[in-house]
Parts: sequence; C-alpha cells; structure tokens
Amino acid sequence: MIQNMKENLQIKWIFEEKFTRSHAIMDYVSFKFVLKEEVMYRWRFIYIPLLFFVVFQWGITPHPSWPQSAVSTNQPPIPNVSPTTEPTQQACQCDQKHAWPDGSVGPGCKHLNPDNSCGGWVQNTASADATSWVYPNAIVYAAASVSDESDISDSAVVTGNATVVNSTVADLAHVGDSANVLNSNVTGNAWVYGEARINYSDVQDYGRVFGFISDFWHCTVSGHAQVSGSSNQCTNAYNSTFKDYAIVQGGADIKNSTIYENATISGPNLYIVDSKIHGHRVVTGGPTRINIYNQDLF
Repeated sequence: MIQNMKENLQIKWIFEEKFTRSHAIMDYVSFKFVLKEEVMYRWRFIYIPLLFFVVFQWGITPHPSWPQSAVSTNQPPIPNVSPTTEPTQQACQCDQKHAWPDGSVGPGCKHLNPDNSCGGWVQNTASADATSWVYPNAIVYAAASVSDESDISDSAVVTGNATVVNSTVADLAHVGDSANVLNSNVTGNAWVYGEARINYSDVQDYGRVFGFISDFWHCTVSGHAQVSGSSNQCTNAYNSTFKDYAIVQGGADIKNSTIYENATISGPNLYIVDSKIHGHRVVTGGPTRINIYNQDLF
C-alpha cells in the first residue's frame, strides 16, 4: 500500500511539473493511464527485444558456481568420445573364368557371409542371400537358390534349379536338379534331387530322396535307404523313417511308419499307416488300393 502511495505521489508530481506549468488540459487520471501505457510500450517493444538480442547473439557467460546443465551457448556440446572406424563391407574375390564342378567355365564370386567373411563360390547365375552362409569349400552354382539363413557348409554342393530355404546342407551332401529343401537337413553323403520336395526332414548318411516326391514331411532317411517316385506314381510320406537298405518306389503313401533293413515297397496304390515293414519283405502295389494299417511285416 505504501508503495502504491509513493507511485501515485511520483506520478502526481510529474503531472504537476510537466503539464500544469504548460497549461496542458489533462486530468490526473488520464495522465496516469498515458504514462503507464508509455512504460509498457517501451518494455514490450524496446527493452525486452534488446535483452533477447544480447542473450542469443553473444550467449551467457557461465558463472563457475553454475551447474553444467544450466549453461546455454550457441554451439552444441561436443561429445567426449574417441574416434572410431566405421566398419566397411568387405569385397570378396570374383573370377570371370572360374571352373565349376560340371566342367563349365564362367563368372562367379565368393559369397559374403553374414559375419562379413568371404565364403565359398557362388556362380553369377545362382544366388545366395545375405542371411545365408556358404562356407569356403561349399559351392552353389548353375541356377540354384539358397535363402533364409541356410547353411551350405563343408564340401556340400547345391546346383541345378534346386532351392534351399532355411536348411542345412553339409559334409559331402548334394542337392540338385529341381529339388526343394525346406527347413530340413541334408548331411553326410546324402543326395536330394529330381523333383523331390522335402519339409522338416533329415536325409543323412548315404540316403537318397529323388524323383517325384510331392509331400515329404517330418521324415528321416538314413543308411543306404532310397525313397523315390515317378511322374505318374508320386511317393508321399509323413512322419516316417526309412533306414538301412530299405527301398521305397513307385507311388506309395506312407504315414507314421518305419521301413528298414532290406524291405522294399514298390508299385502304386499302396497306403501304409502305423506299420513296420522290415527284413526282406517286399510289398507290391497294384491296380486297386491296398491298405496296410498297424502291421508288422517281415
């Protein structure tokens, strides 16, 4: 209250000095209003812009007692990090006249593996994506395709129009022709070729899966076993095991069964479920459907 009284007295004195002597026709209340407007105008359009200009043009000189986070400057802070070398992608060896296993000569490059190392040779007509591994002694050539984190290792070969997806082909294994290997393992000296299509299966040792195999799911082929089909007698298998010297050919449908030792399954129209066929047993199909359920034949 005392402060307001002082301000009013000061304003009143200015009013009396400036305007009463000059016979200005203005009452005290009007003069007080005009003076306040003048002060507000100067602060808004002169003093505050000038203050901002000084602060942002030259910055604020920090006092030693200020915390570091309170310091504001025009220059961004320089991080205190040691210089590092950005990793660069390695260029692998290429050869315009590389000799391929089929006797042909043509261009190709060593595959750049996911860890940035150089692996085995991939012909320029074939492909191996960036997520897959082709190890130094492995080869992918012709029109073969390898993808989805597949491993082609040791001295394995993928050739022809074969497709390997999320699978392992290792040791001396061979995948060729128009075979499709999906989510499977082909190892040892095993071969998958022809029009065979395998899913979630293992072919190992000297096992062979070839010809027309349209549905081959969750199966194991080992030893010297052979599973094959033809264009008019396609072989299908699910959750079954073929081992030893067993032979399956000619269009059988096999489910949840084991064929082993020297057993032979031959001919069309065979439907084998939950059975074991072994020894030297030979099961032959015919013109009509033959159903074998839950049998142990030897």
